[in-house]
Amino acid sequence: MILETEVQTLCLEFEGLDYTFNSTSVTVKGVISFHANYEGLESIEDWFEIEIVIPEDYPTSLPAVTELQGKVRSDYEHLYSDGTFCLAPPLAERQAFNEDPTLLGFFNHLVIPYLYSYCYWEKHGSYPFGDRPHGFHGLIEHYLEIFETQAKPELRDGLERIVKYGYRGHHPCPCGSGIIIRNCHKEVVRSISDDDARHTLGRELKLIHDEIEQAAKQRKK
Repeated sequence: MILETEVQTLCLEFEGLDYTFNSTSVTVKGVISFHANYEGLESIEDWFEIEIVIPEDYPTSLPAVTELQGKVRSDYEHLYSDGTFCLAPPLAERQAFNEDPTLLGFFNHLVIPYLYSYCYWEKHGSYPFGDRPHGFHGLIEHYLEIFETQAKPELRDGLERIVKYGYRGHHPCPCGSGIIIRNCHKEVVRSISDDDARHTLGRELKLIHDEIEQAAKQRKK
């Protein structure tokens, strides 16, 4: 019932959208028009025909978004191999969603900035909000950025503790400062300590671990 209300609210806000429910997901499809501007940047107005698939376990898993008419070029680097939008590294996407954990919030904090960024990139050949590498390197860069640190064993160990225990203010801060969390990056750790964020964080840490193992095997050959 809550999901249906969120879907209806989204479709009221963006009148070109319609939705269908099935046993495992909800699909929202149609034309989304937007007029957006961000501080210090130009205003951009455009439209895209998109499809949003909302999974059965939403909001544990977040929606997948696809553009349907080819306006987003297939060689755009912020697309996954299946054509869905790479809105942000998964944990960054979760953090943005948690600012307003609704479908409308998902659109306002993630989808609209993505489409704005694409339009800006196509016009200027650069990104309005900066750019982060994809995959393994992008994940690591995100953690280094939010904890304002360099690559350290303490960061990996601290993130693994968050996955296992959630927020524990007396644990050492993952940034490697030697200070306990409650006196250091308290709000950052809180933002990634709810169940859904920890689930995402655990998956990302596994990807990083697997990538490191694979690189080590390649070096031995």
